[in-house]
Amino acid sequence: MIERPPHFVPVFEHWRKFDTLKVWEIASMMHGIEPRLFGDFIVSEEGEAQDLSDEIRQIHSAVMAGTLVAVSATCGSSIETTHIVVSSLILWLRSHGHGRLADKLDALQEERAAECSLGAPAQSQGISSQPMTRQRSQELQVLDALEKAGFQPKLLPKAAPGKKGVKAEIKQLLGERGEWAKPTVFPKTWERLRQSGQIADQL
Repeated sequence: MIERPPHFVPVFEHWRKFDTLKVWEIASMMHGIEPRLFGDFIVSEEGEAQDLSDEIRQIHSAVMAGTLVAVSATCGSSIETTHIVVSSLILWLRSHGHGRLADKLDALQEERAAECSLGAPAQSQGISSQPMTRQRSQELQVLDALEKAGFQPKLLPKAAPGKKGVKAEIKQLLGERGEWAKPTVFPKTWERLRQSGQIADQL
């Protein structure tokens, strides 16, 4: 029997360390409960078991629609243990009525809040005053896909004769659902990354 702590509030300083979170961890935080307290079995402060099925189903449907990016899901793994990319999660939370949770998980947002509380402007530390945009989220997804496919973003190999290049491979990995359904989204994202120097060909 685990002794319940005096409060169940998620420790966001811990969760902001990760680029991905498991679905059940996200669902627990949507309930306002620290996921690490009870592992897979989530209870309220009153000791009542919490039903996370609605939150898990919402997240699952977002993954299926392509509005959330899922990674590291092995064959046969349950949706609860699937990992969600935090950059896509923050945008999804804000558009689904969980803006406060999104802000708590957004490391830059928290850093800006800390700077403001000290009376120092965020710009003085080189931090953007704007929340992460959809375009930036798309760029991060492309960079993440490149790394997971084994490519170094600034040392992209040229395509071998008769074989598809890196760009085509990454486009295929991201698929054509959700935000990637519009045919112009991926080419524009790729071009922005090139112009900003975040991706480059190997010399």
